[in-house]
Amino acid sequence: MKIVIIGLAQGGSQAVQTLIDAGSNVEVAGFDAADLAQAIHWSATRSDDAETVFAMTPSALARHHVQLTGQAQAVQLDPDGHRVLIKSLTSGDTHWEQYDKLIFSPGSRALQLPIPGTDLQGILPAGHGLSMQQIQDYKAMIMNPEIQNVVIVGGGYVGFMSAESLIQVGKHITIIDHNSRLLAKYLDEELAQKLSDAMIDKGVDLVLNSEVTAFEGDGQRVNTVVADGQHVAADFVLMSAGTSPNTEWLQGVVPLTEDGYIKTDSRQQTQVADVYAIGDVTKTQYAATGKKISLALASVAHHQAKIAVHNLLGEQHLLGGSQGASGLKLAGYYFASTGINQYLADFWQVPVRSTFVTQSTLSTLGDEAAGVPVYFKLYYSPKTLEILGGQILSTADQTQQINTISLAIKLHATLRDLADTDFFFQADLTNYWNIIAVAADHALTENGVSQ
Repeated sequence: MKIVIIGLAQGGSQAVQTLIDAGSNVEVAGFDAADLAQAIHWSATRSDDAETVFAMTPSALARHHVQLTGQAQAVQLDPDGHRVLIKSLTSGDTHWEQYDKLIFSPGSRALQLPIPGTDLQGILPAGHGLSMQQIQDYKAMIMNPEIQNVVIVGGGYVGFMSAESLIQVGKHITIIDHNSRLLAKYLDEELAQKLSDAMIDKGVDLVLNSEVTAFEGDGQRVNTVVADGQHVAADFVLMSAGTSPNTEWLQGVVPLTEDGYIKTDSRQQTQVADVYAIGDVTKTQYAATGKKISLALASVAHHQAKIAVHNLLGEQHLLGGSQGASGLKLAGYYFASTGINQYLADFWQVPVRSTFVTQSTLSTLGDEAAGVPVYFKLYYSPKTLEILGGQILSTADQTQQINTISLAIKLHATLRDLADTDFFFQADLTNYWNIIAVAADHALTENGVSQ
């Protein structure tokens, strides 16, 4: 059997790894429009006896019947002929690649706003999926001392991370976002404000509650971003205002949702025989609401890849949904979130209640993590008291705590379940009461439930 994988970033790489781990001995051909080093993030110490795709040499991959090709883009699908047309982005040559099973994981691209001036030079998408020319333009921007004012449109994960990296090379950053706070889809005001304050302290200008309406320039290159009438000087612009799935070439061939995502079932199978889809081109069931949504997270793509591979190999595995758990370290803070927050509750009109607590880490830890505040917010159903979401932030790394909340959402656990959980305690290692139990107790008291 021959399996073709289109897209070799997070989901595609995991699909290759799962096939190898399964000892399937199938033939695997993988293609990515980016250079392989960019798509897969090869390890610096690749070897012939490595066990992970990221560290395997071409000869190690070949022993597992795997051949990966970069700068090669899928441009047409012939499902009746079980073949996909591949175009080399270096030579322009094309060839038909036959498959028995096909996995789509072509990812997404930065959303292009339908406003004047997007054709000006000096405007690039932020994050992944850049062409080789765009990568070169980005590197040239970093190295050019005349480019000082960089405007980032979008204050989500990618925009925030781009800002931090550019601060380190001496650029002046302005972040423009239509929300009232940065990272609105992940953190509520109490936590997000601390990150905003830290970025302001680093010299970043924030333009919030503002829609970008135009880019202006000298006829060739951008020099101004217009946001609700405010003119912001820009030597360079990075677009991070959402993403679009790379599926337009599949219209009329593979059934898509109205917003361009590939329709899949709980086995990650599309409505086309022998074709599966994973990652940013799909939607997944959100455990906190039961709704199918786009979750452009590496962890989601990894789970989907494993499910798709097991099913195409003849097993019966179902994806049970996702809690959307994620975390980062930015602006000196560690933070993580999962499930519902206020932004998502308002968007989906989900009735929620929340409780917010703080707790200091132990003063006996003996390092920079000693005696620092930890901020935690817990969301739950006002009717059933089931756990719906959580967020945590601190200058000490407390992010693993959010995995408990993620599991609680999946298992439909309640405030009482968390309050009664036996979180371990050990002097000089933990607080007497875990912050999750403290929050659950606090919420029960707020709801008049006896302890």
